[in-house]
Amino acid sequence: MPRVTFTQKIVGRAWDFFGGRRASRIMLREFKTELGPRLVRVGRQTAPYEHGGLARGLRAGVGPGLSVELKSTVRSKEGFPYTGVTRFGRGPIIPKRKKALAFTVGGKTIVRKRVRGYKPAGDWADGTERAAQPHIARSARRIGRQLQGVSA
Repeated sequence: MPRVTFTQKIVGRAWDFFGGRRASRIMLREFKTELGPRLVRVGRQTAPYEHGGLARGLRAGVGPGLSVELKSTVRSKEGFPYTGVTRFGRGPIIPKRKKALAFTVGGKTIVRKRVRGYKPAGDWADGTERAAQPHIARSARRIGRQLQGVSA
């Protein structure tokens, strides 16, 4: 499942506090109520938009080491992971069982031995990560203050 992981150093306590139950509860609450929904909003604004399926399929989740991940399980009609293709492209399409590919475009049948792959100009997740940085930093400061015992 393609995903983008966002991490931010928590301001305040030392990393030994990171594994404690209190820290985990505070961080999970922040991720689920504040940061997760904001990352989804940012991701939906930066994801390529043709029919809206990719944007609607974005979800925030908690990843390894209590990081926040923006995940997508969107698949094409043919069944391949659509998100990875929009981010990284795909190689050429070559027939496996037949000698050629045949498809219809605008009522005209086209036959080809292979079809050129797709290479996007850039990874849209990089733009999402840049746009999400202020939200991530704000959440990290809020978590740090809560871990220090200062009311947020």
